[in-house]
Amino acid sequence: MLLIFDEVQTGFGRTGRVWAFENYGVEPDIFTAGKSIAGGLPIGVTVVRREFGDVFEPGEHGSTFAGNPLVMAAAKAGVEVLLGENVPERVRAVGDRFMRILEDELNGLKAVLRVKGMGLMLGVELRRRADPYIDRLINMGLLTSVAGGTTVRLLPPYCITDEDLEAAVKALKAVFSDSS
Repeated sequence: MLLIFDEVQTGFGRTGRVWAFENYGVEPDIFTAGKSIAGGLPIGVTVVRREFGDVFEPGEHGSTFAGNPLVMAAAKAGVEVLLGENVPERVRAVGDRFMRILEDELNGLKAVLRVKGMGLMLGVELRRRADPYIDRLINMGLLTSVAGGTTVRLLPPYCITDEDLEAAVKALKAVFSDSS
């Protein structure tokens, strides 16, 4: 049995480590990545342990966008930023700070069950469905989405500023306070 991780959303520093599996002290046999590696341009990566790497022979697998020079240049730049700016360390620091502020400001509100997440992949779990809150938050300038039906999902960039954090918390607190 192979252990396979999908790191398309969680990888490339999002959780405070380059790959989310590093937070758990395990190493998958195969993992996939994409999206953030090339700044949103179409890329997909599959990393396979050497002992399982003989699944494809050179030239057996390809895609419409395989080896696209623009995407490869964007991926190279993405890796340079990830390493050069120590993105995972910044994500851990900012994510921990954001989590503490969210907990301090939101946990006492009637609508809020708990704040959860890791790094800059955070969520505010509510006692009811999250959908009604999303449009209000977007109208206040906070781009959010729903996860699991009852969680307002927050995925800020690693370069989020203190001013942006304050604005996000202010919007969340206003919207959840109105429903308490």
